[in-house]
Amino acid sequence: MRRCLGILVFVGMLTGALFAEERGPSTPDERKHALTVIEKLEADPISPDLKADRDWISKWIFEVPDVQVPICTAIIQPLLDERNSDPRKALQLQQLLAMAALEIKKPEEAKDPIKLQMAGAEGMLRAYANITRRMPMYKSEFMESLRVKEQSGTLESFVRQGTAECRARNSGMRPMKP
Repeated sequence: MRRCLGILVFVGMLTGALFAEERGPSTPDERKHALTVIEKLEADPISPDLKADRDWISKWIFEVPDVQVPICTAIIQPLLDERNSDPRKALQLQQLLAMAALEIKKPEEAKDPIKLQMAGAEGMLRAYANITRRMPMYKSEFMESLRVKEQSGTLESFVRQGTAECRARNSGMRPMKP
């Protein structure tokens, strides 16, 4: 599973690098549209009606050279180890999109890796709440544990620890683009 994720991230980074060379930074209109799409996807992460939006934002986030969303596998590995499903894929995407939203809205705050990873975790939690409203039978052990951490006030500590682990490995937290 980790190998597969590594290959996926590598391909995404390579693809992003190729597209990034062909285009310049995102435009204000693109960023505005991205924020709108991110909000829609967070509100209804698995809606089939949002496929075009999901496809656009997935491509855009890898193309634009000025929105960097680092993935920290130490934080989300338990989610990646869960059975592959549309809700799990939506949660993974929402983590990236929540970080991108922070970078677009508050670029100075996004320079802090803890704040950036917290945005990703909080975005996943909001998306998870919306997924479970739509699909009450769906449960994720990882997301339930994240929910408990949020309610007990230990989410930031968890994110801080995961981020430190990623930074120590120097390979577990990389921008999705070079």
